[in-house]
Amino acid sequence: MANITLENLTLKRQNQVLLEQVNVQFEKGKMILLTGDTGSGKSTLFYLLAGLSEMNYQGKILLNGVDYQELRSFEVIQQVGLVFQNPSQQFTMKTLRRELYFALENQCLKVEEMPERIRMAIKQAKVEEILDQSLNTLSGGEKQRAALAVLLVQLPQFILLDEPFASVDPSSRKELITVLKGLAQAGKTIIITDHDYSDYAEVVDQFISLEQQKLVFKPVSQLKEQVPSYELTTAKASTKQVLTLTDVTIKQKQKLLLEDTSISIKKGITTLTGVNGSGKSTLLKAIVQQHPYRGKMFYQMNRLRRRRKIYQWLTLIVQEATKQYVAVTVEKELQFSPPKSQQKRQRQQQAMKDLGMEEWLTKSVYHLSGGQQKIVQLVVMLSLDVPLLLLDEPFTGLDSATCQYFMQWIKDLSNECDFVIVSHRLAPISGYSDHHIELSNKTLSAISSQEGIVYE
Repeated sequence: MANITLENLTLKRQNQVLLEQVNVQFEKGKMILLTGDTGSGKSTLFYLLAGLSEMNYQGKILLNGVDYQELRSFEVIQQVGLVFQNPSQQFTMKTLRRELYFALENQCLKVEEMPERIRMAIKQAKVEEILDQSLNTLSGGEKQRAALAVLLVQLPQFILLDEPFASVDPSSRKELITVLKGLAQAGKTIIITDHDYSDYAEVVDQFISLEQQKLVFKPVSQLKEQVPSYELTTAKASTKQVLTLTDVTIKQKQKLLLEDTSISIKKGITTLTGVNGSGKSTLLKAIVQQHPYRGKMFYQMNRLRRRRKIYQWLTLIVQEATKQYVAVTVEKELQFSPPKSQQKRQRQQQAMKDLGMEEWLTKSVYHLSGGQQKIVQLVVMLSLDVPLLLLDEPFTGLDSATCQYFMQWIKDLSNECDFVIVSHRLAPISGYSDHHIELSNKTLSAISSQEGIVYE
């Protein structure tokens, strides 16, 4: 039977023990949810299982009964596929269609067999509409679907997905989870890491938590929950205008995202929602004048234009933390734009301590897990003296406790700073958000407090 077996596996990252004397078997045809705190080692384990890490370990990893040490890298990669937290790192070609052909060319598949294999992967991942778009222009959620398609076309027996739904809207999330369940029922082994437990109760076969260096099996019944609801508006929210858009039209290449839209964003914390590919990230880039648009934008009474002065008023916290780094080590990153006030310096230092990041200060930011990279990015950006912060998917890779920590920090800052948050993960924002704006059908609509409860 096809399986991956860990025998007395001990795994360390530098001086940190991630797994100690672990014995687990991942069996054929199972759909498994793997959870654990930020930085606990889930991504590191996935890289090791996928044959993409040269980390030393003690014990054995067996693939269908054969020790990994006896297998060549390509023999592991052919059977174990991994979708990264940041799917952009997986793409080589310009479009998804070309990426799919490239993947099969690397497998030396016969040319006449490629179209049918590609057709099935496109259908399973539901990527027809983005097949010939530039991968660089896709939203975070669309990139995740594209990466899944590339993985599916290669027909691996074991499919590992590392935070695959962090940037995926609720409807697409449910669809993809259903697709993955179908693959498990067809005999594939599916292992998913996720900090959001919703939508798994009826589909996963096993629920495993990485805690205290062990893989602990938990009852799947713990995942059962009622339909979640999120409160994204408050009745007593401020009506003072902070950011105004007037007759704004935005395109991504030939795709129209926003058409002749006028709206005002109010003081406080605003949540911006919309389906994947609707243009939320592109809108944030346009606000900071990093993407062309037609119309006018104002911060208070100041017309926004592409000039250096704009960064005195607002800053964008981008989806991919590594794209915002300017230094190599965590310590240097924190020092590059030090907080001006003693209070903010102390808050920054306390955050690094509270979130277990002090021991990583001298380490490279590129050696951190995806969640730890996000922590460093948020700690730095929330310490800036900027009156308006735009956050694009700020909770990627973060466990629930860390999300709540940052939302409380944002709430504390909201008396002196305003926020616009784009996120498909609404649980951390619920109860903190003052305003809710939805991007749908090429327009922006303010959701009133009477409509403010969102059900998935």
